[in-house]
Amino acid sequence: MRDLRTAGYEVESVWDLVNSTAAYPEALPVLLEHLARPYPAVVREGIARALAVPEARFCLDILVRMYREEQARRAKDGLAVAIAAVSDDEVIGDVIDLARDRRHGSSRLLLLTALERSKDPRALEMLVELERDPELGTEIRFILGRLKSRKR
Repeated sequence: MRDLRTAGYEVESVWDLVNSTAAYPEALPVLLEHLARPYPAVVREGIARALAVPEARFCLDILVRMYREEQARRAKDGLAVAIAAVSDDEVIGDVIDLARDRRHGSSRLLLLTALERSKDPRALEMLVELERDPELGTEIRFILGRLKSRKR
């Protein structure tokens, strides 16, 4: 917290940023630096979720690398939320690859928002393909229903 306070953010916990509606661009490099530290998974989850803002797009490659390597479920979930939040159609192929990889388990559910938001036809194709995935199928059916109703 000391580093965040030095950057001008009076917070008791990184979760204060996660729950904030205010922008905190100067905190993002601090958060990224701390994300790599050996904190407990719940702390790393909070740091990653605090990076789930469009302004953190600069660190997407690092988030993806860390997501691929992360073993702790909570931290992995936080990374998935951050990746989904900062992804756009320019990098949707990376999100598709992560969502397709069953080794990432149920955290892949948190990547689906990026696929739902995407205008890239590959995203819809992947949603249809993953509809049969036992961990993702139920949520994907809801997403496909929402996408269908938006077209009407």
